[in-house]
Amino acid sequence: ATQTIRAEITNIPIVYALVINPYQAGFTGDNICGVSWEAPPTKEFDVLRQIAPHTEKVGVIYNPDNRQESLINEGRRSASLLGMQIAERKIKAIGEVSATITELVSKIEAFWMISDSIIANADSFAKLLSETVLKGVIIFAPGENFVKDGAVFSLSCKFKSAGSQAADIANRIMEGSASAKDIGIERPKDLDLFINLKVANKLGLTVPDSLINRATKIYQ
Repeated sequence: ATQTIRAEITNIPIVYALVINPYQAGFTGDNICGVSWEAPPTKEFDVLRQIAPHTEKVGVIYNPDNRQESLINEGRRSASLLGMQIAERKIKAIGEVSATITELVSKIEAFWMISDSIIANADSFAKLLSETVLKGVIIFAPGENFVKDGAVFSLSCKFKSAGSQAADIANRIMEGSASAKDIGIERPKDLDLFINLKVANKLGLTVPDSLINRATKIYQ
């Protein structure tokens, strides 16, 4: 929908919400801004630190052609502030996923699964799950369905709140306090937390009550 609108409208601001990887879609410029679908990495890594305080190295796999640099850079900074390092693997073909997962999982304690089509799909997740279970690696993922199927947790945007955030952006533009170019891409501010307590327990993790109490849904 945003692509269609952008192709037709060039002279007034466009505000979107819930776009997966807006950088890849090219949704930046003088008259376009909005709320992405991806949770702020700083909040994801904060949850990881609470669940697994001794984590030092976190893996991530992505396709560099999908323009994930901004998200990866945010994750790198967030991890560093908490004393963690990101082990990155860049691949461009689905056929590279299996070997890359096998090689990477032996070097990390947690895996940051981002909303990149090369890794966030059923086949890649099945391979990731089979490898991480054997080695005790924590998966945190971009959506509830992955938690239901075996990831330890997910922070996911709340759809209604993302709409409200986009409306707030529109108000700021109409009031003249900011332009679309100034605002750019915002991460969602209000998030759902999903936790798979059964998987966490299998991995020997202790999920603090503070996270249990704020979780939108617990799988156990």
